[in-house]
Amino acid sequence: MSDGSTETSPHRGRLAALITAAVLVLIALAAYATLAFNVVTNAPLSNDEAQYLIRALWYENGTYRPYTTGDTSWLMPLYYRFAGAWIDLTGPDIAPLRWLSVTCGAVCAALMFTLTRKLTANTLAASAAAAIFLVTPSAGYAFATATPAAMVALLHTLALWLLIGAVGRPSLWRPAVFGVLLAVLFMTSRDTALIALALIPLYTIAVGRDRFMQCMTLIIATGAAIAGILWLYPARLTELALWGPLIAPVLDLAGIAPRALVQIDVATTGANMLSPAWPRDGLMQLVDTMLLPLAGALIACLALVALTGRALRVLWVVPIYLIWLVAGETISLLAPCDDCLVGQSAGSALPVAALGAGLSLAMIWRWARGRQLPGAPFVVGGALAVIAVSTFAPGLAMRSEYQFYPAAALRASGSVDMATDASRLGQLLIKDTSAGEQIVALHDVPALPYAIVMARRGISPQLLDPARTYRELTPAVTGARRDTVLAALEGHTLWTSDTLKRWLARGADSLLIETGNSFAEKDDAALLIAANFEAKATTTFAGHEFTLYTRRQ
Repeated sequence: MSDGSTETSPHRGRLAALITAAVLVLIALAAYATLAFNVVTNAPLSNDEAQYLIRALWYENGTYRPYTTGDTSWLMPLYYRFAGAWIDLTGPDIAPLRWLSVTCGAVCAALMFTLTRKLTANTLAASAAAAIFLVTPSAGYAFATATPAAMVALLHTLALWLLIGAVGRPSLWRPAVFGVLLAVLFMTSRDTALIALALIPLYTIAVGRDRFMQCMTLIIATGAAIAGILWLYPARLTELALWGPLIAPVLDLAGIAPRALVQIDVATTGANMLSPAWPRDGLMQLVDTMLLPLAGALIACLALVALTGRALRVLWVVPIYLIWLVAGETISLLAPCDDCLVGQSAGSALPVAALGAGLSLAMIWRWARGRQLPGAPFVVGGALAVIAVSTFAPGLAMRSEYQFYPAAALRASGSVDMATDASRLGQLLIKDTSAGEQIVALHDVPALPYAIVMARRGISPQLLDPARTYRELTPAVTGARRDTVLAALEGHTLWTSDTLKRWLARGADSLLIETGNSFAEKDDAALLIAANFEAKATTTFAGHEFTLYTRRQ
């Protein structure tokens, strides 16, 4: 599968292939940089970005200690630490974090090139794989956000790179390093657990000799690294790391499930882990947020089975691994999250899909050269076709916000002057509230908590994303059991209408409520607001109207 030529001038053919590869990579980098610049400079904060940025700030300045009653983040810790260290260097702005993600994506593409080149000895096919990785629109968007997507993709690709380097080469240090890398990957994003479960046996098979010792070293290194990271944090992180839609029922049957998490699960509606159910719109979520945005790369990778035939069926491991990852993303839908798959799939499935696409294009090159045809047009045309399918397939999405994703998000970029809005809101809070005061903010605007924090005012962790952390108690929960469940909920940074009533009755001095917010109208909330607070001022933020209330004297 090399990029040598059978023309009268082999040197000229190789040179032409190298020039074509260089041009393809440069065009891909230009497209990636253009999209990244648009996202970094214009895109409003997403819910996930706001969560990571604010919590990274809190953990660095000591406002909260992670995984405690004060702030139980349900996400893994390493990206918080990574973001916090970067914030110390660059300041509490979203743009540097986004540029760091962009850089991780570019480095990942470079690894993708070297990995594909190592497997195929075909520079043009390797360039095509890197281009597919960079120019797939949904991934390019995800890699320009301050979320773990780009870091997960980089760690995943690095793991694949180490795996290929270990083929037939057992050693003492390589499985240990590989195990630590898998641990870091898992502690960056819990959704990567299935990556580790697949890569451990793949590594064991790949080394060829001394497999038992290699496997044991890998497992021990992975377990020790995870245990070491967990040891640095409160025990609650260990509980949350294991609390997923498949493992939670097993822990419950074994009688070792965390009592508070069991109480939350059985006494509330929402993300039920003990009896997970496929969401009503689960197929729609899977199609809209993963299968369509990555359609071109997925199809090209799966085509590898037909292109290789039985002679090179060892390469089938790539599409089989991809199917495993898609199944894993499907399982993650049992823990509801409206748009999580977009970023998850960019980090988990795309590196494998792009690698498989590169291998398929190398096989097409081989087929063309065997028939005395120029291979470059087939490879370049194939790469462009893959990118085109991934670009236009989201037009078939069943939900309007995902049609031609991320076009809708890009159209919204720049429509609001967020800096001006944040400055205006900050001045209002400084004028009418006290320094360090906790603001009860009922909203559906991801950037609002960040603006509050930048104004040196506080906000409860529950209200960073109120809709995601809100829980409804089941009617059967009454009396003393209700008090126990409420304590468990609030101790895990969740909240209910009872929590809001307590805040309104005596816990809050200032409210910032988005006009039409449903939480402000639940149960007796509207009556408590009218009785205990008076409207102080109104303002707009990110195109939404807000009213600031202060407690009556």
